[in-house]
Order: sequence, then C-alpha cells, then structure tokens
Amino acid sequence: MAEYKEPLPKIDEDILTDNHEELVRQITPKDIYNSLFQRRVIDLDELNKIKQEERQHGRRAGVEELLERIHRSGPKGLERFIDSLKSSGYRSLAQKLQESRQTKTEPVPETDKSTAKILQESCETRTNRTNQEKPSEPRVEENDNRFEKNDVKPNKHGEILRNNYNSIMDTIRVDDIIDHLYTERVIEWNDMDVIRTKLKSEGNREALRYLMDIIIKFSHTALPTFIDCLKHNGYGYIAKLLQDELKSCQSE
Repeated sequence: MAEYKEPLPKIDEDILTDNHEELVRQITPKDIYNSLFQRRVIDLDELNKIKQEERQHGRRAGVEELLERIHRSGPKGLERFIDSLKSSGYRSLAQKLQESRQTKTEPVPETDKSTAKILQESCETRTNRTNQEKPSEPRVEENDNRFEKNDVKPNKHGEILRNNYNSIMDTIRVDDIIDHLYTERVIEWNDMDVIRTKLKSEGNREALRYLMDIIIKFSHTALPTFIDCLKHNGYGYIAKLLQDELKSCQSE
C-alpha cells in the first residue's frame, strides 16, 4: 500500500490547483506512474487504476486519475511528485512547481510582519470608531412587508444563464471546460470527482447539468469566468451570446 493516504497540505493543494491545467496538458501518465509507484506516492491498485483509465479513456483521463491520487498523497506527496517529474523528463514542470512551493513557503520578513500589525491595528481602530459613530439601524417589524424577498431584484447573472441554458446543454462537452473551471476555482476537486463520475455513468448531459447547477448557484461571481472559459475552449459563439446579454444588463 502507499505510505500516505491523507490529503496534501493546503499550500501544496493550492499549488497543484494553480497548475492543474498545464499538468493535464503536458503529462503522459505512462512516463511517470512507475516513478510514483517506486516513491510510494501510489500503490499497486492505484497504479493499475491509472493505467486502466489511460487505456480505456485516453491520456487525459489517465492524467486526471493520476492527479487525483497526488491530491491524496500526504505531507510529502508534492515533493515526491516533483522528484518524479524531474526523473521522467518533465524538468520544466518540476521547476515551476518547485518555485511555486518555495514562494508560498518563504517566511514573511519581520519588517513585513510589523507593517501588517500596524495596518491591522489601524484598521481595528477605524472600525471601532466607525461603529461608535454609526447610528443605530432601524428596527424592522416582522409584519413590515417592505422587506419581503419579492422586492429584491433577481440575480441578473443567473437569469442570463437560464435564458441560454438549452443552447449550453446542447452544445458544450463538459470535459472540455472542467479543467479550466477548476483552475479558476469555480469548482472544487470534489465537484470534479462527481462530474467525472456522472460523465462516465450517465453521460455528458447529466454531468453538464450538475456543473451548470454550480455555476448558476454562484453566477454572481462565476459567470464572467465561465464566459472566459468558453472563449478559450472553442465555444466562442455561446460565450458571445452570454457576453452580449451581460453587457445589455449592465447598461440598463
């Protein structure tokens, strides 16, 4: 069995997330999985699973499966992954991950800590002063219907997505866009797992439906990123529909 099974540390998790799309684009699993096995990053069952995914669904699926194992390879998982990249001919990728790791783990200089402390104390002072000067909020009676939800304007971003929902569902392949959306933190790793599972067992439409539920739920922040993702992955026509409607709403 592999030596570690717990998740990566948060810093290492973020580094993998930031570089996910490039790793998927460049790595060929068969170049590296034996090295990962020798370094006990993955066990024999996991090695066979990666091989199976690559054989049945192609290189990209194999890389996705491999990276999923790296995400769960423990405190030294990323370090060993970087070593495997170096020994398997991916030195530039290894260097990029190593530099990211060094940057994120460098200690904060004492001068920066002092500055941060001063800024924090200043902010707290201003906040306290503001709270003291702020007039009390008006009390809202339970039967005051001025504050009912019906008076709140609907989420325009959500409306835009719903207006174009059928076009999106009929056009987009979910596996074309999930890596980009994951890298941009629109979806989480657990979401990726669910989407892949649905894609394999229920097909593209159900996987895309699950993804769209997430995007609509967080549409106030996710829509611009979703549009950008479509532009960069061959869905310029759908991106333009959404962008034009978004501009129209902004000009109202």
